[in-house]
Amino acid sequence: MAIASVSIFVCLLVLLAVFVGFLFLERFLARQESKYPGLVLPGIQILGSLIMVLNLMDTGSALGNAWSIFLTLLMGNLPTALYLAIYFICRKKRNQDSERQRMNIQDLD
Repeated sequence: MAIASVSIFVCLLVLLAVFVGFLFLERFLARQESKYPGLVLPGIQILGSLIMVLNLMDTGSALGNAWSIFLTLLMGNLPTALYLAIYFICRKKRNQDSERQRMNIQDLD
């Protein structure tokens, strides 16, 4: 029993490290000059959540199916919301910095 709990703990730590790595990757991609690289990870995550919905099993009732689909989409898109928040924050900061740089260049003229 102790070996199983240690292996679960190690797996959770590895998953957490991978997720944090993806957050840093999103931050790096969102800071690029082009706006499209920062949208890659949220797009992949949305497609992944749609695949999760396609893998749901029929519960027997329409309300149960709708509830399962809703919860799967909600839980599957939490990382998408986090990636998009990072994207918009980084893009806003990048745009403010470029505006400030343009104003400084105009002040020099």
